[in-house]
Parts: sequence; structure tokens; C-alpha cells
Amino acid sequence: MLKCKCQRPVSGPSAGAHLSSILCYSKEVQEKYGVDVSNVTGFIGVGGPYSFSDKPSLSVRILLNQLFEKGYDRTKGEPCSLMEKSNIPMLLIQSRHDGLINFSCAERFREKALSLGNECELYEVVDKKNTHSWYTAGMFLETREENRGLDKLFSWIEAR
Repeated sequence: MLKCKCQRPVSGPSAGAHLSSILCYSKEVQEKYGVDVSNVTGFIGVGGPYSFSDKPSLSVRILLNQLFEKGYDRTKGEPCSLMEKSNIPMLLIQSRHDGLINFSCAERFREKALSLGNECELYEVVDKKNTHSWYTAGMFLETREENRGLDKLFSWIEAR
């Protein structure tokens, strides 16, 4: 069994947000892969594709068609569909100007979390540099004072 021995939040950008959200919120996946999340104090997803039900960008459509064979039930790989009740609070950081992942992916994930009674906050990126690549990875090239999204991420962690 894989168990985090220290109490820490889990975070990931883009595909990392997708995968780590499944590990945090799907008991079926946790059992299948022997993952113990009892010491996880929070989840921070940055620019994650949590839902496949909205019309995705061309890039995401191409990727999904490469990952899933024709006719495959994509909800089996969709964090929004796999999420269950959890005590792990979450922060979703998403931009309306992402260019790759629709903001509605995070909105739908948040709605599902709240409907299950899971704590979830959705932070909208307001920095000028708010495209997918920039706010999912490039924000770490700036200081907290320069980047409000980065400050939100660290402030959220510090509050736990």
C-alpha cells in the first residue's frame, strides 16, 4: 500500500491535476492501486481537465481520441464522474482564458464536490499571464507578490 506518512496537500497541474484528483476522490481507484490518502490534507488542482462533457478544445479532442478508443465510456476516466464523498478539501485554480481547458471543467467539478458535501473552492486566475501553460507551470517563475494565483496556492496551503 502506498501511504503518505506526513500530512501534506496533493497538487498537480493540467494532466497532473486530472490524475491526482482521481487518486484523492475515487475510493475504487484507491483500493485498486493500494493508495491510502488518510494523511492528505488537501488537493490543489491547477488547470485540470476534470470533466469531458463540455465541448473540448481541438487539442483536447485530439488527445481524448488518442487516449480512448471509439465507443469507450469516457466517464470511466473522468474525475467528475469518479468523485466520491471525501474529507479532503480542494482548491481548483482555473482561468477563463486558458485556451486548452474550458473553465466549465472546474465549475462542473466544483458543483459535483459540493453536491457530495466535499469542501471545494474555485479560484479564477486574474493575472495577465493566464493562458494554460503560463498559469499551470510558468507561475512558479514569479514571486507570490507578482502572481496572485501563486499567492492563492501558497496561502491556501498555509491555512491548513
